[in-house]
Amino acid sequence: MPARSNKNAKRIHILDTALRVFAAKGFHAATTKEIAAEAGVAEGLLFYYFGGKRELMLQAVRRFSFLETLQDSAPQFETMDPQQALTAFGLMYVRFVDSHKDYLQLIWSHELSADEAVQREVTSLIAGMTEQGAKLLARAAPVTTHRAKLATAAAMLLSSLLAFAMLAERMGRARSEQSDRQYVGEVVEIALNGLSGT
Repeated sequence: MPARSNKNAKRIHILDTALRVFAAKGFHAATTKEIAAEAGVAEGLLFYYFGGKRELMLQAVRRFSFLETLQDSAPQFETMDPQQALTAFGLMYVRFVDSHKDYLQLIWSHELSADEAVQREVTSLIAGMTEQGAKLLARAAPVTTHRAKLATAAAMLLSSLLAFAMLAERMGRARSEQSDRQYVGEVVEIALNGLSGT
């Protein structure tokens, strides 16, 4: 493995470990020594890569966001039928929520909700997600729609899907690929009907 990709893999491993430790213990209670031990690296390496615990936490927030996942997949949406692209976007988000509970627990924790730098970062990430959703909605909407209305519809779409995934788990409801696809399809249809005024 080339040194550059090995270095990147190590950074990602440290970020992944830090996310788990921060989610389990909280930002203030977690120590760089614990994170390094859990990651199997020297504590000095954390400071070398990230400068300190705060920057490590901010980079973990960025790295594991849905926006990061979206940026890798956005080109495939351009080749799809607009409504199919919206459904794929929604399913991707539901899967993200399912597999990133540590991340969501961390960014919505009381401790980090009170942190201005984290809130700026989370707000920026949510705005980016909403913007991507609004672009897909604009392609699928039957009429030209005002940008603010598209952003509102995208925010409603994302929040509905977040609630769907989180509440299903909380209530112990079984879900399947088919039930997820059906729910996402219905939410997309409702959003598009709302944009068309029907």
